[in-house]
Amino acid sequence: MVFARNRESASSLCQMWRDRSCGIIQKIYLATVHEWPPAATAGEIALPLAPSDQRPKWRVDSTGNGKQSLTKWTVLSRNYNHKNNHQTTLLSLIPVTGRTHQLRIHLASVGSGIVGDSLYGSDALPPPNNNNNNNENNENNNNGTTIKRWDASNQLQLHAHHLSFAHPTSGHLMEFSCKPEWMDDESIITRDINYN
Repeated sequence: MVFARNRESASSLCQMWRDRSCGIIQKIYLATVHEWPPAATAGEIALPLAPSDQRPKWRVDSTGNGKQSLTKWTVLSRNYNHKNNHQTTLLSLIPVTGRTHQLRIHLASVGSGIVGDSLYGSDALPPPNNNNNNNENNENNNNGTTIKRWDASNQLQLHAHHLSFAHPTSGHLMEFSCKPEWMDDESIITRDINYN
């Protein structure tokens, strides 16, 4: 998250965000998806987006009235879980445009929802079950009510990993990166992401 310290800086930052094509601002996201074509290693998703009748959702718009949206993607790793016979893929994503829920919609629309996405993906949250006090994923707090423990498999695995931009007054390149809490092996992202 970036905050300007004065009006001039705020104006400069807003202009950079509006004119993303100049290459001054770069945002890189990481996402774990359920399925991805085996031969695909990098590409683009260019689908127009528009508000859905089911707010807060958005949708791919094929009527010609949607706003153009472009996402660049690169496969970083493929992981296979032998226990449940399930493959996930870690992607690096660059939203060239910045539409609401763009990354989530683009990935779901090509048939590969983000792990933990209950709004656009296939990971609909189960209804709450208040009678599961013996569940190993739950614990009791001090007043006896049941609290669900944090579980990475339920978390939306979409993370704003890297942000770079020109400092609004000095022009120096500012870069910020952090790894997601749900990622065990940070070497994948430090080795395979091209920040240029």
